[in-house]
Amino acid sequence: MATRLMRWLLLAGILGSVVPSAAADFVVVVNPQVKVDHLTKAQLKRIYRKEMTEWPGDGAIIVFDQPASSEVRAAFSEKVLDATVAEVQNYWINKKMTAGLTGPKVFRSPTLVKKFVARTPGAIGYLAPDQVDDTVKVVQVDGL
Repeated sequence: MATRLMRWLLLAGILGSVVPSAAADFVVVVNPQVKVDHLTKAQLKRIYRKEMTEWPGDGAIIVFDQPASSEVRAAFSEKVLDATVAEVQNYWINKKMTAGLTGPKVFRSPTLVKKFVARTPGAIGYLAPDQVDDTVKVVQVDGL
């Protein structure tokens, strides 16, 4: 019995060390030309579900996302979209099959997310706080 318990605890410890933490912080960033300074959590969720596609009086919203393996994406998905990364991916597979819609453009690194948000008018993304610089504008999110 003690041997089984020890094996179970060892296995739990090993698995726990390879599962990414969803506790990573993030900040929402936009292209510096976007006139919005704050959003609600509900608005941000609608943007990332492509239900809100225009900035008020400011043109199209271009949505960028982190890689699926990112801890920052896991935190964003849980806190903003109320879903796991896998659930969000399944949502977009369903939308593509039923309505021909595609999800946000996913980049392979946060550096590319920042670079493309900075260069693309109307763009929005999210980064770890330590990745933000003056090439992007931080937007406050009410309700997080």
